[in-house]
Amino acid sequence: MAQFGTVITAMVTPFKSDGSLDHEAAAELARWLVAHGNDALVLAGTTGESAVLTDPERIELFQVVRSAVDVALIAGSTTNDTAHSLHMTEAATE
Repeated sequence: MAQFGTVITAMVTPFKSDGSLDHEAAAELARWLVAHGNDALVLAGTTGESAVLTDPERIELFQVVRSAVDVALIAGSTTNDTAHSLHMTEAATE
C-alpha cells in the first residue's frame, strides 16, 4: 500500500486554449510539486476540475502524472453513479 507522507497537494488540471487536457503542463506541474516537497498528489478532485473531465481525460491525466513522478497518487475517480465510480477506480489502478 502506498505511503502518503505529510504534504499532499490537490493538483489543478491544466488545459490548452482549445479546452483539451495539457499533458505536458500536467507532467511539468506534477514534477514541480514533487520537487518542492510534495509526498503525494490528488488528481482530478474538485480542485482538479473533475466535473469537466471526460473518462478518457481522467485516465490520460492519471497516466501522464504517473509517468512523470514517483509518489503516491490519489485518483479522483468518483462520480454520482456507484458502478461508474467503481469502474473509474479500477481504471485508475491500471
